[in-house]
Amino acid sequence: MVPITATNELTAGAVKLTKVDADDKNLVLEGAEFELQDTEGKVLQESLKTDEDGKILIEGLKPGKYQLVETKAPAYYQLNSEPITFTIEKGQAKALEVVAENSLIPGSVELTKVDADDKNLVLEGAEFVLQDIEGKVLQEGLKTDKDGKIRIEGLKPGKYQMVETKAPAYYQLNSDPIDFTIEKGQAKTLELMVTNKLILGSAIVKKVDEKTNQPLENAHFKLTDKQGNIIMEEGISGRDGSLELIDLLPGEYLLFETKAPNGYKKLSEPIMFEITKGQQEPIVVKVANEKIVSGEQKPTKESDDESGTKGEDSSGSKNNPGKTLPDTATSYFNYILAGVLLIGFSVLIRIRKRGN
Repeated sequence: MVPITATNELTAGAVKLTKVDADDKNLVLEGAEFELQDTEGKVLQESLKTDEDGKILIEGLKPGKYQLVETKAPAYYQLNSEPITFTIEKGQAKALEVVAENSLIPGSVELTKVDADDKNLVLEGAEFVLQDIEGKVLQEGLKTDKDGKIRIEGLKPGKYQMVETKAPAYYQLNSDPIDFTIEKGQAKTLELMVTNKLILGSAIVKKVDEKTNQPLENAHFKLTDKQGNIIMEEGISGRDGSLELIDLLPGEYLLFETKAPNGYKKLSEPIMFEITKGQQEPIVVKVANEKIVSGEQKPTKESDDESGTKGEDSSGSKNNPGKTLPDTATSYFNYILAGVLLIGFSVLIRIRKRGN
């Protein structure tokens, strides 16, 4: 009798892998590539790719331990290189199902804080919170450094906003949310530039009498900055002698009086004053005028003409109401007078000779 040997093979099993988004398990991912390895790392199958349903089905697996290793991530996602271990059991009739997740490639944003009027002037010490588009706070206490920058990394694709909670020293708070979007697969850091305006100052001009300190109205002024740029074309002091100057950037200013109050001397030189950074209260600029004393008023052209031509002859006498004769007329008159005297003298001599 010939011995007969009969063999049986273990029933082969199967595994089905589904690739999903780490944050949205309903979002399946196509295009992830895997290798099938034994527990020693020996490659058994390669270039296994998830289909449009995010799945890979591997059949004909003998009972035993295996691992799937991702070699290529889906588009816009980070590679998940952690091996996915699984076991095919003896007599396993149903395909083993495993789920593998991938996280989107994170993006980054860099905010730079600058002066609104000088973009080269960076601002340290501005504080922000990072929020999602619904206003939920994700990070807080974010502060600009000495280069005026805040850098935030590890941001998932999506919409965000930065909200300023504290302004840099001497600057106004800019509370407008700064919206930005991290795009899928964004490789380069998104750059944002945000401005702040300096806190504006103010001044109150007080126009007064030099001696009595009484307020003077109707004084006219012009305001320029130190470079001569006109800030205010004309301002007029009110009944209380005041003129308010508002919304002034920190810096030096020149106040010119263009017209003095009635009966007062106009200032010949501008008055300089300075608005300092962070100024909270208006500064008071006192401007005093000297009163014109009777008789000191400078003659006008008309009065000059009158004083030079009316009531005064060539010798300075004010008795002659007529006009002063020209020099040429005076000379002719003298010649005629001399001739008449000479003729009269000659006639007198002849009469005396006839009498003798």
